[in-house]
Amino acid sequence: MAEVVLPNRQKVMIRCPNIGDMRGNDTLGTKVWYSNAVGYHCLPTWELSEADGGHLVCINPELMKPLVIDSIKQRKVQELSGYNILHAGGSYDQFRSQFLLLEKDQKQCYMGIEQVIKIGMHGAGLFPAAEGDGIENLNALIQAREDGHRAVLFFCVMHSGVEHIKLNENPNSEYNQLLARAVALGVEVVAYRTTISLDNIELTSQLPVLHAEYDKFKL
Repeated sequence: MAEVVLPNRQKVMIRCPNIGDMRGNDTLGTKVWYSNAVGYHCLPTWELSEADGGHLVCINPELMKPLVIDSIKQRKVQELSGYNILHAGGSYDQFRSQFLLLEKDQKQCYMGIEQVIKIGMHGAGLFPAAEGDGIENLNALIQAREDGHRAVLFFCVMHSGVEHIKLNENPNSEYNQLLARAVALGVEVVAYRTTISLDNIELTSQLPVLHAEYDKFKL
């Protein structure tokens, strides 16, 4: 939970749905927006933050999967054009909720979704933001690929200042080693930015994904 102060100086307790690394989005004095409480005894939910430079950040990961599902249905994700969504999970999603099972021409595609809200120098969206992030998704995608299915690692960028994704540069990190194995097996890596306003959030255009060992991953 988080305590916020309204312009009239009234203090309000709100629910923070993000349990990950929020550095840069939770600084004292940060302007935030929250949605009204839904249901009995529920708290309002923290949705947006204003980061340095006036950028908007959607910190609520609960919005990510519905946003991606809607974008695939509207054919905004060109790499997944023509795919139908079979299940918002799938048999490989034993640990994480951010997983989709898609199908096209009777062939299955498993997609693990990662939220990117941490920003570094020169507009770099940093992932993983903390040790342990993304490990379960990568393991599930590797298993799906080894079983002969298409597998996609999808970075959903929910920070308006991010211009590209910069993956972990430490070659000895667990994530780096798993990522190298995943890419070698044929797991595809793609990132899309979101356009964020106070009225709407939508998936828009693809962003490059940079890595210390690879210039760029492309689908």
